[in-house]
Amino acid sequence: MLLPLSASTLQEICTKAPVCNHFEKTQDLRKVMVYSMKRLSTLSALKKSGFGQPSPRHGLRLIWWFVHECVHLENNGQISARCAPANGDFGFHRFHNYPPLLPRLHVPYYEVGNLKPIETLKKLPDYVRESYKGYESNCDRIIVSCDSWKMVDVVYVTKHSDHTNFDPNQTYEITTELLREIKRINLHTFLSSMRNDLTVYNFVPQNALTTVRFQCEQIPQFQPPQYHQSSCDDLSCCALAFIFLMAILFVGSILTTGDSLTQDLRKVMVYSMKRLSTLSALKKSGFGQPSPRHGLRLIWWFVHECVHLENNGQISARCAPANGDFGFHRFHNYPPLLPRLHVPYYEVGNLKPIETLKKLPDYVRESYKGYESNCDRIIVSCDSWKMVDVVYVTKHSDHTNFDPNQTYEITTELLREIKRINLHTFLSSMRNDLTVYNFVPQNALTTVRFQCEQIPQFQPPQYHQSSCDDLSCCALAFIFLMAILFVGFVFSK
Repeated sequence: MLLPLSASTLQEICTKAPVCNHFEKTQDLRKVMVYSMKRLSTLSALKKSGFGQPSPRHGLRLIWWFVHECVHLENNGQISARCAPANGDFGFHRFHNYPPLLPRLHVPYYEVGNLKPIETLKKLPDYVRESYKGYESNCDRIIVSCDSWKMVDVVYVTKHSDHTNFDPNQTYEITTELLREIKRINLHTFLSSMRNDLTVYNFVPQNALTTVRFQCEQIPQFQPPQYHQSSCDDLSCCALAFIFLMAILFVGSILTTGDSLTQDLRKVMVYSMKRLSTLSALKKSGFGQPSPRHGLRLIWWFVHECVHLENNGQISARCAPANGDFGFHRFHNYPPLLPRLHVPYYEVGNLKPIETLKKLPDYVRESYKGYESNCDRIIVSCDSWKMVDVVYVTKHSDHTNFDPNQTYEITTELLREIKRINLHTFLSSMRNDLTVYNFVPQNALTTVRFQCEQIPQFQPPQYHQSSCDDLSCCALAFIFLMAILFVGFVFSK
C-alpha cells in the first residue's frame, strides 16, 4: 500500500539516497509527485487550501483576474489564453521548473503575479495591485503550461517559501471545474466566499460594495395592494400631498436659478427613465436613426467586442474605460442627465478626435461625415473591477448637451438579443418604413413616440367603490396647484 508523502518529505528522502545521482533523484522525485500533486476542484477546497489568505496576499484577486480576463474557458473543456504568455503579456515570464516543483520537466511553463517590477504594476489591473505592500502581499503566483497556439494545458497556483523558491506544500493544480465556478461569480462575491473570518472586511475596498448596491437596486418595484374599499380622506390626502410637493419644487426652481430647476426636474425624472428591453422597443425609440447616425453600429460593437455578458446576468468590460480604451472618457453627469449623481460614468462614441477614429473599428466609423453622424453615445457605469452596472444610450441635443428625451437605459435582455445576431441582420431589423416619412414630419413622429413611451408603468389600485367627494378633492387640488404656479410665475418676473 502506498503511503501519502508530502513533496518536502520526498525531496528529503531523495536527497539522502546515496545510490542516486542528481538526474536520477530528480526523475524519481517527479514520478512520485505526479501521484501526490494536490488538485483543487471546488471553491470550498480552494478556501481550505489557504491560497491567497490572509489579506494583504493577492492570490485570490490574481486567480479571479486570470479566469475573467486572461483565459477563455471553451465548451469542450479546453482553456485558451486571451494573451500571449510567451511574449510577456501582463508580466508573464518563463518558469524553468528547477529545482523541480511541477510534474513534467520538459514543457514550457510560464508564471505570473509578481507585483514588484514597475512594468508588471502597469499591466495588471488595479484590483490585483491595490494591496501591494511588500513581500507578504507579493508571494502568490499562477503557473501555466501553454503551447505556441496559446492553448493552456494545466494551471497551478503556488506560494513563495522565500524570496527565490516556491513551497511544494502550497502548490496546487486548479481544475477546469473550479475555474468555471470562479467564472460564474463577481469579485466581491468570490472574495467574500473565501473569507475565514470577518476581520478581512477591513481589506475590501469601498468600491467593492458597488456590486451589492446594484443587486439591491434590482429588487422588483413594489406593487400596491388591491383594496376592496376606498376612503375619500385617504385618497384626497395623498393626492394633495403629492401635488403640493410638486408645486413647491416647481415654484422654488423658478424663483432660483436655471441650474436648480434642471437639477430638481432631473431628480423627478429618475422615476420615469425609459428602458429598452427588446429590439422592437429599440427600433421605436429611434436611437441611431436615420443613417448616417452611427448609434446602432456603436451599440452592436459594444455588445460584441467591448463587454462580456455573464451567465449570472452581470456585465463585465473587456477593456478598461477608466484608462481611455476605445475613446472612453469620464462623463460627469452635470447638469444631471442620469439618475444617480455620485457614481463613475464613462461615455464612448465620439468619432471626432483622431485618436478615437483609430480605436473604433471601421464599420462604426465608416459613415462619419460631421455632427449629424456623430451625435450618438453610449454611457456606462463601471467600477474599478470593470463590472458594468448599467448601460445607457443617448443623443446630443446640441454640440455640448445630451437630450433627456432621447436617453434610454438598455437592459441585459436587449443586449443578449443583439449578441445573438450579426451586424447586417441587426441593422436591417432596425430600419423603419420609409413611406411614413413622406406623410408625417420627423419631429412629429418623435413627439408621438415620446408621449407613448411616457405612459406610466404604474397601475393604480382597482377600487370597488367610488365617491363624488374624491372627484371634488382632486378638482380642488388641481385648482390649488394652478394658483401656486401662477403666483410663482408672477413673482419671478
